[in-house]
Amino acid sequence: MKAPPKEADEKLLVEAAQSDPRCFAELYEAHFEHVYAYVARRVRGRADSEDLTAEVFQQALANLAKFEWRGVPFRAWLYRIAANAIADRWHLRSREQGSLAGDSSADQKAQIDLERAETRARVYRLVKSHLRSNVA
Repeated sequence: MKAPPKEADEKLLVEAAQSDPRCFAELYEAHFEHVYAYVARRVRGRADSEDLTAEVFQQALANLAKFEWRGVPFRAWLYRIAANAIADRWHLRSREQGSLAGDSSADQKAQIDLERAETRARVYRLVKSHLRSNVA
């Protein structure tokens, strides 16, 4: 992995990127491997790691104007964005799985209701045929 830029150099890179987004490429190159490794250790699968890493840098570029230099490495800000993106992805998947489970339980309930209705119909037909045979 590449060594991160020195603090003074990194501050200049951030300021340059804030003035001209084309300069963000240098920040991307300097931090990509570290952010990717951070994400990859926390999620399953290469595709998810790649997607989330791309999302981190997309969000960083979109919000770069809001970044304030406080003497903390720029990478710490990227890690925070990554942690939030990972949490958001986890929550989204949990909701999706919950709704799928909800759908299957609704399907199971509908199946049980259908089976009950069929059973009632069979019982009704049996009772009705029994009554007819006893009346005649």
